[in-house]
Amino acid sequence: FRGHSRGGAIANLLASYVDGAAGGSHVLATAEDVRAYTFATPNSTSSDDARSSRYDNIFNVLNPSDLVPQLPLSGWGYERYGRDVWLPGGGDEGFDDVLAKMRASYLKTMGTECPADPADRERAAAFVSALGAGVGSFDELVSPAGLYDIAAAAVGTGIDVSSLLASHYPNTYIAWLDALR
Repeated sequence: FRGHSRGGAIANLLASYVDGAAGGSHVLATAEDVRAYTFATPNSTSSDDARSSRYDNIFNVLNPSDLVPQLPLSGWGYERYGRDVWLPGGGDEGFDDVLAKMRASYLKTMGTECPADPADRERAAAFVSALGAGVGSFDELVSPAGLYDIAAAAVGTGIDVSSLLASHYPNTYIAWLDALR
């Protein structure tokens, strides 16, 4: 299984189901039979055992500058099944060289400069922190007060939605993977 963003969430859930996460005794396959590779996958389960070794056949490739994999908040009890594999972020050893390769790959394949900004890693983390401080659950998030808290967190942290979306684009993930091979 494989997928990006919402498709990644579906692949993540489907692979966990095939691994036997449905709670039944009719496991469809084993981790030896199934592999899932997801990209930009949001937290999609509140299962207590999502990080169990039972799901070590599920790999979630995540960009630290991408806000989507951080939502819904883990502080609200949400996770992804399997192992998270984080792409390089600012401050990692050799980051500048890998970033240059990523940008060159993006330019080559897309014909334009990559609009993603690795500095969004800090802005995304600040937004998640501010949102978690103001909103205690997913149910609170969808209330009028929760919507206000989203806007306040965005304004307070200087979030540039278009820049954050650029970190979420499939082509950005592909360029990062190309740079790391």
